Amino acid sequence: METTGGGLRLTALGDVVLAVTGAPIGIVIHGTDGSRTAIGSQEPFLLAAGEQVTLGIPDHGWRDYIAMQGGFHVDRVLDSASADTLSSIGPKALQRGDTLASAHLPFASVGQPQPWPDDLPASGDLVELDVTLGPRDDWFTAQGVADLLGEEWTVTMQSNRVGLRLHGDRALERGVIRELASEGMVPGAIEIPANGQPVLFMRDQPVTGGYPVIAVLTEHALALAGQLQPGVRIRFREYRKDCKEQ
Repeated sequence: METTGGGLRLTALGDVVLAVTGAPIGIVIHGTDGSRTAIGSQEPFLLAAGEQVTLGIPDHGWRDYIAMQGGFHVDRVLDSASADTLSSIGPKALQRGDTLASAHLPFASVGQPQPWPDDLPASGDLVELDVTLGPRDDWFTAQGVADLLGEEWTVTMQSNRVGLRLHGDRALERGVIRELASEGMVPGAIEIPANGQPVLFMRDQPVTGGYPVIAVLTEHALALAGQLQPGVRIRFREYRKDCKEQ
């Protein structure tokens, strides 16, 4: 189960084993006797019938993932339990009051507790993301390409799993101004609409787009981009095959 920005509260209708991973976050178990137990690392924990667990708001990073021993029972599409927000394929987004059941899938031990990651950015931090230029970087002027790599871009509140809308001081300048026929899109594509402000497509990206893609994130950079909260500043760095990703 994916949650964005924290604030989730779950109540156990029976004894379950859960684990939370992702952005560092406060986890508190509220016992039926009024007790409070804090979970301080990425580790499995028992939530007894009637108990509640609450997740705080992450200071660093943006998304967390809740696993349940035995898996969640949801309707699968093409043998996947994932949801696509644009096409409305897969399970619907959870709403307040929804009930989830166990799928009773086989499980095994998960090893030792792990510390929270300490390298996820907070709002206002500056991160560098590696990109490969193209396929339509030749639709932009030399200044436009230089600005992509030279400017700082801020993640705006108009962002979600489909894409991060970015804002910079100077719009990217196009050399080719004619319309572009729709082309296939991939996660990590940086599309430049008419206003010259980049849109960074995430995992729920559209399958086609009609604006030129100036660059595409590397896989490592795409994983980090999924944890960028509004207010984080981005500097794009051209990735060269003769250099390892940082």
